[in-house]
Amino acid sequence: MNTLFIGQNTIRLKSVDSTNSYASEILRQNAVPDGTVVSTEEQTIGRGQRGNSWESEPNSNLALSLIL
Repeated sequence: MNTLFIGQNTIRLKSVDSTNSYASEILRQNAVPDGTVVSTEEQTIGRGQRGNSWESEPNSNLALSLIL
């Protein structure tokens, strides 16, 4: 990908409870570069804004988190 740093490192998952929770966990375990994108085909227990949940059927939505 021809970008400055966003998307240079990507983690693609088949299914995950929450891309945000996954991103938080990998940040606690090790250093990942700024601009890392965590995406999934299916999110089962995602977190939306203001406490709302965000669930997605496989391949029906964009489910991703961006680490900055």
